[in-house]
Amino acid sequence: MAEDRGDRPSPAVIYCPICGKTLAEDFDIELAADYPGLVCKPCDGRSLNVEGQPARSEGTGAYGEDGDNPVFIDSQRCWRRYRFGGWLTMIDPYDSESLEAFYEHQHTDRGGSGQR
Repeated sequence: MAEDRGDRPSPAVIYCPICGKTLAEDFDIELAADYPGLVCKPCDGRSLNVEGQPARSEGTGAYGEDGDNPVFIDSQRCWRRYRFGGWLTMIDPYDSESLEAFYEHQHTDRGGSGQR
């Protein structure tokens, strides 16, 4: 049974785009469905910053003002969304130059007008 999520049904299973592991062990399925390209916690634990050092994750602002962005996992560019004292990491298939550009691509791909 699909919940009212616009025109998107609730997915049964979502997989990490880095390792292929199901995200059910790390995240609620509804949360995972809202963040395309969400990376599992073990893969996120290997995140490196642009200097190749372990990524900082102290950020609490929505745009990661206090934490690293972008981060890299197995040479894949990812972006972190920092919020409520935590973060989510999403793979960037667009090779975006900024977090804002990444969000713009995601919004457009999900049927938005491209405007935020």
